[in-house]
Amino acid sequence: YVIIISQVICRRDPSKAPPGPRTTLVEKLKSIVGLIPMIILFILVLGGIYAGWFTTTEAGAIGAFGAIVIGFITRQLDFKKLWECVIDSVLLTGTIAIMLIGTNIFIYFMSLSKIPFFLSNLVTSLNVPVFVVIIAIALIYVVLGMFMPDNPMVVLTIPILYPIVSSLGVDGIWFGIFVVFMMALGSITPPVGMVVYLLGGLSKIPVNRIFKGVMPFIVGMVIVIILLVIFPDIATFLPNLMTR
Repeated sequence: YVIIISQVICRRDPSKAPPGPRTTLVEKLKSIVGLIPMIILFILVLGGIYAGWFTTTEAGAIGAFGAIVIGFITRQLDFKKLWECVIDSVLLTGTIAIMLIGTNIFIYFMSLSKIPFFLSNLVTSLNVPVFVVIIAIALIYVVLGMFMPDNPMVVLTIPILYPIVSSLGVDGIWFGIFVVFMMALGSITPPVGMVVYLLGGLSKIPVNRIFKGVMPFIVGMVIVIILLVIFPDIATFLPNLMTR
């Protein structure tokens, strides 16, 4: 949907996407040749998962190792850059580990307090239609997404909301994709839109101008979310295909 919206915007106002320098056919072919190793690696990783040769975790390791090998072969990577990548990976992994520790503590608290089970039993006993629950959850994520970063939002809401939707028979993969879209929508929705204010501060562009620019994408995202709710197979088709 992002490509379609961008295409429409650029056709209406070509000045927003001026054409780049012209390239010859030989230059285009050379650029394609440079992508061949990454395409092979991409096919190997996804094909290996689909064929059952290795798990997703093993596929990630194979993909990382393959990218390192390609980087050294093409001389775009050396040991200094590799060491910098290792440091960044350690810092990122440490951050994620701390978040996981906090998440497990919060989940343990939720388990002891029985709050998710109480809420799921309450929703089930009230015979609330599934779409009403989904709309309520969507509103929660839109509001939270305006002023809360994604990671704390997931830690705070998933242990409470997932048991509720699971008791209503909602597919877990679909719910995860739905949550990702709702968090993205909340982060750019006026009047708060935390990501918009962050972008405005970094780029020195007025916030109202950024909000005006993202409005078509907000509309497109809402349409995609509605389609996900009406046709849940859109989100679950590929995962189900890979697990057959």
